[in-house]
Amino acid sequence: MNCLISSRTLKHTALVWLALPSVIFQAGWLRPCIGWPAAALTALACGIVMASGSKGGEKKEGVRADAFYFLSLAALLFVAVLSGIGGLAFQGYDMGYRQAVLDKLTDSPWPVTEMCGDERLTLVYYIGSFLPAALAGKAFGSVAAANAAMILWMFAGLAIFLSVLYIYTGGRRRWISLGILIFFGSWEMAGELIWNHTSLTAGDLKEAFFATTDLSFGGVGALPSLSVMLKCVYNQAVPAMVAMGLLWLMRKEPQHALLPYVLAIFCAPFPMVGLFPVMAAWLFRRLRRSVSAVNAVALLIFIPTAVYFTANGEVTHAYGEGVPQGALNYTLHLLLFYIFGVGVFLPFIWREMKGDPVFWILLLWQIPISFWGDNMAVRAPIALTVYLMARLSQAAVKPTNGKLKPALLACILLPGFLVNAKNYSLSLKMTAAGYADTGAPGESNHIDDILDPQGSRCPENFISCGESKFTLYLMKR
Repeated sequence: MNCLISSRTLKHTALVWLALPSVIFQAGWLRPCIGWPAAALTALACGIVMASGSKGGEKKEGVRADAFYFLSLAALLFVAVLSGIGGLAFQGYDMGYRQAVLDKLTDSPWPVTEMCGDERLTLVYYIGSFLPAALAGKAFGSVAAANAAMILWMFAGLAIFLSVLYIYTGGRRRWISLGILIFFGSWEMAGELIWNHTSLTAGDLKEAFFATTDLSFGGVGALPSLSVMLKCVYNQAVPAMVAMGLLWLMRKEPQHALLPYVLAIFCAPFPMVGLFPVMAAWLFRRLRRSVSAVNAVALLIFIPTAVYFTANGEVTHAYGEGVPQGALNYTLHLLLFYIFGVGVFLPFIWREMKGDPVFWILLLWQIPISFWGDNMAVRAPIALTVYLMARLSQAAVKPTNGKLKPALLACILLPGFLVNAKNYSLSLKMTAAGYADTGAPGESNHIDDILDPQGSRCPENFISCGESKFTLYLMKR
């Protein structure tokens, strides 16, 4: 089998992938008089986008569905399963919260809300990525079905992004693009060493190395590897990847661009905050073409999403305490993030990046983002991470970069290989031990009920307490 999957097919698939969670939310959580018209408008807007475009021009651009393509998809599926998605492999600490959300969405009537005395408790979280899997779990009557659907849903998103990446890089040397996607990693461990240690002992190196396997670099930013994104925030990382791939496919359609962006906000609000200035600048530059019925519909369907998220102040306010280490320390830490997160790659790709406004906007946007607290500071840069991976892949496969290619690949892959190898090997070890001991993969953070306000490990940012504009005016009763 060696057919061509056109960019038009990928665009339609990605749009449906992003739209389905919003449609499920609109139809299942909102009052019928609001939700059903919103779902119909969303479907109509998607239909308009899918029906538009130059069919002949788009069919020339695509990805070859040959043996290597399917092998690369198998590699992505293996990585997704190994991260703990769906519970077939060991689930790390952060995965416990994601699993609890999926379990609650599967086992409870929608909308998920309970009365605790006189106070209403409502699940208010970035639930978009979980809704298709939870719906499958409800249809088959089991959490196991929801887990299986979760794996397939996230795998589908990764497959869409990889396919777009192959097109973006011109289909050349696809093994390089696949390797960068799976093993990309920044040099944050070097920054960690400089920041926290004055010596380079074996213990210091080990501590810095393990620090880079988390989604953080001192609370000012992060450029996480794929394994870190999947094990910590897959519910936001994968939709962000799909959305950015789709927006690139729709790069000549500003009249439609707001729709995928708004749909992605429901699943991945933090990375979309990271992408916001790029979207704003793009639409402003093409203001006349950006004024359209589809973009107007996108703004309308954004209203329920915004009201839902703001029902829980913990979701939208600064989780951290701003910049606790003082102005000088903050500045030094941010410089280390820029130098070792991004700067080490620039000598190899300066010619391509020096005139790239998207890159510089994403990079500079990290400064105000870092003042919003730790959670925003290390999740919003997912947009920068995805864009940087794509640009590095494009540079690495260019025939004109033959002299620089070995050094560039070493710079890209060496730290990422170490970090990802550690994550994957630890997951395999813990999974094997879990199955040997209990017949299950195991988990480090089990939560019985994500809505339990008395739960010692259940953070408040999953729960909206009391009535809100969402529960009073929009939520299905």
